[in-house]
Amino acid sequence: MPLSVSLRSSRLRYWAGLRISEIATLRLDQCQVNQRAGSITLLDAKGGKTRTLDLHNMARRALYDCLFPTRPQDRERDEESLYVFTSRRAAWLRQQGRPDYLSERGIEHLWMQTKQQGTHEEWERIAGVTFHDLRHDFAHRARATGWSLEEIAVYLGHQTKDGAPAIATTVRYTLPSRKVLKERLQTLEG
Repeated sequence: MPLSVSLRSSRLRYWAGLRISEIATLRLDQCQVNQRAGSITLLDAKGGKTRTLDLHNMARRALYDCLFPTRPQDRERDEESLYVFTSRRAAWLRQQGRPDYLSERGIEHLWMQTKQQGTHEEWERIAGVTFHDLRHDFAHRARATGWSLEEIAVYLGHQTKDGAPAIATTVRYTLPSRKVLKERLQTLEG
């Protein structure tokens, strides 16, 4: 599987904050994307919930590039699949009556390969970054730009069974770093 699949799934995770399971099982019929706008509807996501997300332009572009490659050699997904990110063994999996999407383990493996493509200096900075960290980073960036905890919770799918935002989960995703607290300390008046 080409590394560009990893880069596209990583960009989708980074710019949309999706769970790895939501990326792995994302189906074509859940995507409404063109050159100018995009949204996805996640059906039966964690907790059996369905949510529709408008996509940031960078997430939309990653998804669009995957679905509508401009050059034939950039075609990576199995055209017979119902899924956006397909396994190398898609045809064989379908013959076995199994889903042919790229597994969560496969995504994690591609993420490691992508990180290893970096320079020595880049590797030292990103060695400990997990694929899940991209979801946390999305929450931090949303909070830093002024999103409320409720907005982040709804977008990330942190909701209770009755649909209320699960703020306690979202707070874990947006805890301030020591660096941020140190900077805030400098603005404290007394």
